[in-house]
Amino acid sequence: MHKITIIFSILIFLLLQTQISAYAKNRNSQTMPEWVTIPSSSYPADTYFSASGEGPDRESAELKAVQSIASLFGQNIASVSTAKMQMERTETDEESSSSQSKSVSQDILQNVNQDDVIGVEIKEYWFDSVHAVWYALAVLDKQKTASLYYSMIKKNNNQIENLTGKAGKKEATLDAYASLSFAEKIAETNDVYIKRLSVINVESGKAMRAGSVPAVELQEKMKDIAAEIPVGIDIAGDADGRVAAALAEAAAAVGLNTSGSHDVRYSITGTVKYADTENSTGSIKFCRYTLDCNLTDTQTGKKLLPYTVEGREGAGNAEEAGNRAVKALGKKVRSDFEQMLAGYLNNQGKQD
Repeated sequence: MHKITIIFSILIFLLLQTQISAYAKNRNSQTMPEWVTIPSSSYPADTYFSASGEGPDRESAELKAVQSIASLFGQNIASVSTAKMQMERTETDEESSSSQSKSVSQDILQNVNQDDVIGVEIKEYWFDSVHAVWYALAVLDKQKTASLYYSMIKKNNNQIENLTGKAGKKEATLDAYASLSFAEKIAETNDVYIKRLSVINVESGKAMRAGSVPAVELQEKMKDIAAEIPVGIDIAGDADGRVAAALAEAAAAVGLNTSGSHDVRYSITGTVKYADTENSTGSIKFCRYTLDCNLTDTQTGKKLLPYTVEGREGAGNAEEAGNRAVKALGKKVRSDFEQMLAGYLNNQGKQD
């Protein structure tokens, strides 16, 4: 019985040794794919952009690979992201066109500008179990992606032509300005798409640039039409003119000109009021402010954009509380009214 136990133990030991040897052989016999060090070995450079990435997990390897592809297109342009939020995303020729990559995970898109990864796909994975490292291969099909950019640019050009055509048929109005403003935002996006297309195919990029209206050209047209439609500002109770100045700055920030004249097509009119109060002990003085105004079409009498803001500032004395109130009001006006004007013009451009 003792001999049988010894023999059985030896067999178990030999079996375990065989399994361990086989496991070690499998780990050590892993061959690193050639694409890890030479991405173009699997996807030829004349047809594809390709890049490998590595990391402790699959997701980080994907991200590095995708970022390498994205770096081929240069730095992201912040204004494009802003413009895209203001653009309609649609498949019709009557609207502006943008694209969201469906080949890359949402986690990747949170770390890379999605415009940089249009057409990018993760094609290969490999896990180095010896060193516990993941590798991923990102690939961009040049011809397919160039066709996608070409299509988006063409759709956007159709919309730009439509918007500028409408603006050109009108007299100098905010509606005409809004149409140009929306067209300019689409053109900003197109400018970037054309640059990206040029990286993929130089000749196609040149051809699309020759047939597209650059954003800077539309910006000049916007300046010209803005000069013909000055906006008057008249705020009752604004003794030192600081509220009017803040409104003028907000209007100027979106491209509009302001004038002190009352003989204008558009005007921002209203009233600002200040009221002094104090706390129960009288130790703190407060100044409450209220601004109620409206952007109005003087020709039709239509109120286009109502704007009301109020608040309160405190200090040790009434004079300082008043100064703080004026400063706080001006800061709010420059920020809030600018955003409201930009939103109004953008919506008018879409609806027109």
